[in-house]
Amino acid sequence: MEKDLQNRQIARFALNATYEDIGKENVDQLKKHLLDSIAR
Repeated sequence: MEKDLQNRQIARFALNATYEDIGKENVDQLKKHLLDSIAR
């Protein structure tokens, strides 16, 4: 039950997050991970 609540909180953050919330360094890192996962 607690895990479900945590999942919902993470999902809510992900849906409402903006680039400013995440920060430029983290956005750049996320882009690298996304490109790396596509290339595999």
